[in-house]
Amino acid sequence: MKVTVCQLDPREDHADACLAALNTHMATENSEFVLLPEMCFSEWLAAAPTPDPARWERAALRHEDHIHRLWELDAAAVVGTRPIVNDLGSRRNQAYLWTRDRRAAVPIREKYYLPDEAGYWEHSWYDR
Repeated sequence: MKVTVCQLDPREDHADACLAALNTHMATENSEFVLLPEMCFSEWLAAAPTPDPARWERAALRHEDHIHRLWELDAAAVVGTRPIVNDLGSRRNQAYLWTRDRRAAVPIREKYYLPDEAGYWEHSWYDR
């Protein structure tokens, strides 16, 4: 199996071009599996020390939109992470597996180690 590990520019005006370039790479290299960067479909939420529920909601919606478009990559499987709010209202960083067969993000696990330091205010932004 050929694997692609990538970096994406999460800014809204760059995401489509990054995904198009990734799609081209996948086709050229005949890659079957993609490992995406952490919460890559929105700007890094935990860079700011104070959580903003509106930014979280926008990030969650952007991730859902892009996850629904992963079929465009023609990969057998994609692993990534996304911001979610669970049934109890707790914000989480959830890893998922997307497969060509299911065309859906299946939860794998939630991030447990959450630093709280400059640039990585994860414990402030979400729960374990």
